Amino acid sequence: ADKDLGKVVIFKNDGTYAGRIGREGTKQKQFDDPSGVFIFGGIIYVADTGNKRIQILGPNGVFMDFFPPDPAVPLLKEPSNVAVDNNGNVYVLDKADKLIKVFAPNGKQLKSIGPFKGPVSLAIDRGGIYVADASNYKIFKYDFEGKEIFQFGSKGKDKAQFLDITGVAVDQSGKVYVADIDKGAISVFKPEERLQAKPVRPVFPNTAKWLSEVKGVEVVKAITAKDGKIYGISKDGEKIYAIKGGSVEKEIKIPKCGPVCIAQDPAGDGLWVLDGDKERVLLIDTDGKVIKQFGSGGGKEGYLSDPSDMAVS
Repeated sequence: ADKDLGKVVIFKNDGTYAGRIGREGTKQKQFDDPSGVFIFGGIIYVADTGNKRIQILGPNGVFMDFFPPDPAVPLLKEPSNVAVDNNGNVYVLDKADKLIKVFAPNGKQLKSIGPFKGPVSLAIDRGGIYVADASNYKIFKYDFEGKEIFQFGSKGKDKAQFLDITGVAVDQSGKVYVADIDKGAISVFKPEERLQAKPVRPVFPNTAKWLSEVKGVEVVKAITAKDGKIYGISKDGEKIYAIKGGSVEKEIKIPKCGPVCIAQDPAGDGLWVLDGDKERVLLIDTDGKVIKQFGSGGGKEGYLSDPSDMAVS
């Protein structure tokens, strides 16, 4: 997603320019300050923040739908993040209303979760949705019906405490990772079932156990990779931390690169890096060696101006 140019730029895994979707504007396939992108089943969901909507596009860029479907009904005020569950329901973080708004696949609004004091990020796993509330210094977990399952966190510097939450992520094993830029740490939690007098079905974890904390790192975005490590972009935007076993294993510095987003390469063990300084996309190995790169700054086809987010299918 390119905020300055108001478009989504698509590249193949080999770096070949595959086309762009949209331009600045308010009509179909036009964007105003797109700030997030999510891919589910080949369908592209774009948080079109300035136009107060989610745009849904096919794999070939064909316009499919808006959320909300009727622009005259302002259901969204400042959509900044979007995610989709396995049933195709769409979850939108609306920063202005401080709510998570849930839409059915047909665009009908089902419910809202919240309000929160200062939501900044959301993540979905098989048991529900996590919401990072920076102003409350908490992580909330809800089931897909919108019922709160548990919450954890408070203000402070100790275990399971936060100062400035910037993101939350969940890996395939269910572990929860919370990035705290002021604390300079990534905290790791494991959801677990708290024993109850009468078992409830379906059984999902209803509390979270603090596992570890990676200190001394100030990251703005982080992912968990196939090799079991956490890779996070440093606060100064100059390097990528590789974290294993609760400590920084190494710092990956890419010459003349200012990473703003990273993603796992689904076809291998490498990492895709969105470079905001040179306005390009890089594929690197886990040692930081550049395998391939493409893109450059500009307003023409295949060029980038202010890349802010990236999704890899």
